[in-house]
Amino acid sequence: MDISAAHGSFERGWGLGSRVDHLSFHPRPFRPAWWAAGPNLQTLAARLLRSSEGPEYRRERLTTPDDDFLDLDWGPEPSANSPIVLVLHGLEGSATRSYVRNVCRELLLSGIQPAALNFRGCSGEANRALHYYHSGKTDDPAFVLSLLRERYPQRRIGALGFSLGGNV
Repeated sequence: MDISAAHGSFERGWGLGSRVDHLSFHPRPFRPAWWAAGPNLQTLAARLLRSSEGPEYRRERLTTPDDDFLDLDWGPEPSANSPIVLVLHGLEGSATRSYVRNVCRELLLSGIQPAALNFRGCSGEANRALHYYHSGKTDDPAFVLSLLRERYPQRRIGALGFSLGGNV
């Protein structure tokens, strides 16, 4: 898998300014293993053979503008000024799910620091405010991205989402 950092510019009304970074993804052509040629075997093989061991996280609790909190699980920083990718899980997921941990491990191997956001109510602790997350609730990820841009102006910042997190 080739994940390379790239830079793009566009204006968006999220307070991120005119500079927003993204990643370009250049997958190699897919060639299944001889013993898993069909889609059913590939599904089983992925479930049974893939490790769910990801990086050891350092949890940071962020106070939101509405006096609630979001938990951000940081992977280690591979090198000084390495890019950061905000990872957004799917519906009823969390940073501890195997698919999130797997992609965080791959990001680290590519020299990118993962920061996995736990949507409200998904980090193992009830939130203070009665807000729920949904695919149209973009203010929490936008808040985190703005905070990351403010804290780390010299680092490239991107986002990667699964299912509901990809829609956000």
